[in-house]
Amino acid sequence: MPSSKLPLLVRAALIFMGYQVDRNLTNRLLLAEQEPDRFSVTEPGVLLRLEIDRLKTRDVDNGTLLALSIKALNAALEGKELRRLNMPRSSQGEATPLPRLRGYAGLTGLITPMETSTSRMCWRVERIDPEAAARYLSLPRYGRLPVQPQVDSLAQEIRAGRWRLCGQPICFAEDGRLLNGQHRLLAVLAAGQAIESFVVSGLTADAAATYDFAPRRNLFPVQAEKKFGDQALVTAMANLLWRFEMKTPSTKHRRASRSEIADILRNHPRLMELRSFARRMVEYGRSSVMGYGAYVIERDDPDLAGQFLHALSTGADLAAGHPVLGLRSQLQRLRRDEVSQEEQLAALLAGWRRYKTYITSDR
Repeated sequence: MPSSKLPLLVRAALIFMGYQVDRNLTNRLLLAEQEPDRFSVTEPGVLLRLEIDRLKTRDVDNGTLLALSIKALNAALEGKELRRLNMPRSSQGEATPLPRLRGYAGLTGLITPMETSTSRMCWRVERIDPEAAARYLSLPRYGRLPVQPQVDSLAQEIRAGRWRLCGQPICFAEDGRLLNGQHRLLAVLAAGQAIESFVVSGLTADAAATYDFAPRRNLFPVQAEKKFGDQALVTAMANLLWRFEMKTPSTKHRRASRSEIADILRNHPRLMELRSFARRMVEYGRSSVMGYGAYVIERDDPDLAGQFLHALSTGADLAAGHPVLGLRSQLQRLRRDEVSQEEQLAALLAGWRRYKTYITSDR
C-alpha cells in the first residue's frame, strides 16, 4: 500500500482539527494524499501530494506542511476545484503562518465545565478544608491502612505552600465509600489548612482495584527538556543534604519531598555536577555518600578540596604514610562491610580533616 508523505506529527494535528469539522472529508483528503492514483487530479488531497513531491528537495518544516494541509482541507470543505496548491507565504526569517481551518473552533471548543456528570458519576474541583477532610474520612474506606510518613510529607508540602492542584482525584464509590485519597485528606487535617483537589464520586466499587496503592516515590520532577542521567543518584544526594543540613527534630518524614528536592537542586546545582565523581568513587562508598561528601568538602575549602578529591579518586603520586592512602583503604573496608551511610560519610569527612592538618602542618 502506498505510504503518506506527511510526517506523523502533521497528520496527527490535521486529524485533530479536521475531525472536529468534518471527519469524512478529512479522511478523504488523507486517503487522496496517500493514494493519489485513485482520485482526480483536481482533488485537494492529490494536489497536496503533488506539492509535497515538488518540495521534496527543499528543507520543508512541519509548520509549512501543516499550512499546506490546512489549505487543502479548506478547499475540500468549500468544494473548490484547484489546479495547484500554492506554498504559504512567510516573511524572511519567520515561520510559515498557519491559515485558519474553516469551522474549527480551536481548543476552546474542547473545554468542559469544571463539574461534569455521566449518569451517576460526577467530577469537580473542590476546596477541601480540615472540616471537609474529617467528614470524608468518617466514611467507610477501601484498601490499605495509611502510611504515616507519606501523610507527614504531604502535610509539610501543604504547610509550606507548595501544594498544587494535580490531576489525581479523590475518589468515592456509588455507596459513599472513600476509594482513593486518604493520605491527602489526612494531610489536610495534619496541616490544618485547605487544599484544592479534583473529586470524583459515583464510581463503581470495583474501580478501586485499578488504583496503584504503592507509596509515591520522592523523585526529582525534571521537565522533559531538562532530563539528565543519574536522576536517582542526584535525588539521593539531595536527600542526604536535606537529612544532615535541613531536617529538624520535629520533622517526621524520613525523606525530602519532591518539591524540597527540586528546591535543593535549584539552590545547590553543584550537586548535579558532582554525580560523575560520585559514580567513579563507587568502590570506596555509596555513590550518594561520596557525591554529597565531596560537596561538603568543596564548600569547606574550595581551593584545597580539588587536590584532596583528585588524590582520593586516583591515589597517584602519594608518598608512603600519606593520609589519603589510609583513607582510601579505610573507605574500601567500610564498603565491603556494608556499613551505614552515616558511618561512610563520617569516615570521609574525618579523612578530609586529617588531610587538612597534614597539609598545613610542618612535616
